[in-house]
Amino acid sequence: MPVVDRTDYNAVERYFESFRQKYEQAFIRTLKYVALRVVTTARRKGNYLDQTGNLRSSVGAVIVIDGKILWSTNFEPAKSKSRSSPKGTSQTTATKNGGYDGRRFASELAKKYSRGVALIVVAGMDYAVHVANRGRDVLDSATLEAAELVPKMLAKLSSNKRT
Repeated sequence: MPVVDRTDYNAVERYFESFRQKYEQAFIRTLKYVALRVVTTARRKGNYLDQTGNLRSSVGAVIVIDGKILWSTNFEPAKSKSRSSPKGTSQTTATKNGGYDGRRFASELAKKYSRGVALIVVAGMDYAVHVANRGRDVLDSATLEAAELVPKMLAKLSSNKRT
């Protein structure tokens, strides 16, 4: 009696595709979580005087898949330090220039990742590197946090634990 293969290979393929999609969604959720954590860290722990708010506003992150931005933080305007107004009262201003520059810089970097997945965290102002070179924490704390957080989160993800 011959053995007849009755396997529905289309069903098997659908099953594995469904599994791949669920894993990819969990992976993207994990990257979003990491991005939000490190951007928050960079904005809060930055030990520099941000007079205009541009540098903090330019801090953000994007998730790139095959050269295309899938998701990004909103590069929201940070409040600058209080300044004295002509009437002697202090006022707090917010700026949008930094957010624009941050998003533009992240978009430029995203083009360099034409294959695969990348999480890009930026401080998009031209002078960010000069501030960092003067010993100020622009992205240092965020980088350290990401280096610690990413392996932990990916280990949880690969062991099928809820993230």
